[in-house]
Amino acid sequence: MNAPDTGAAVYPQAGKRRRATDRSESNKIITDIPVGKYTVCPLAKPQADGGYTATVSIGTGRGNAAHARVMRFAPLFETSEAALRYATSEGLNWARQQPAWPISGPQGSRGTAGLSIA
Repeated sequence: MNAPDTGAAVYPQAGKRRRATDRSESNKIITDIPVGKYTVCPLAKPQADGGYTATVSIGTGRGNAAHARVMRFAPLFETSEAALRYATSEGLNWARQQPAWPISGPQGSRGTAGLSIA
């Protein structure tokens, strides 16, 4: 197996953490955090003026059914760690506020066929 070309992205396995070794990489730390059916991926992006912006990607699904919601936040942070903490907090809060199952049909109709309460 050949080594990846310079600048090629190398993605870690879910739940693994790696520090960027090249300053030109846009994200300092890549972390996937599973929350129910979602995967929260916070990113810290360096800016030209030396600060960092916080971004979080919240993915769900697999293969052709996969999609992601990306949120970019306005505050500029002094360190990548502060930006990552903010992005992680916002992403986890969003994922935890979502309903566990999609709501469809009348409530209580599932699994009650043929049962009666007397």
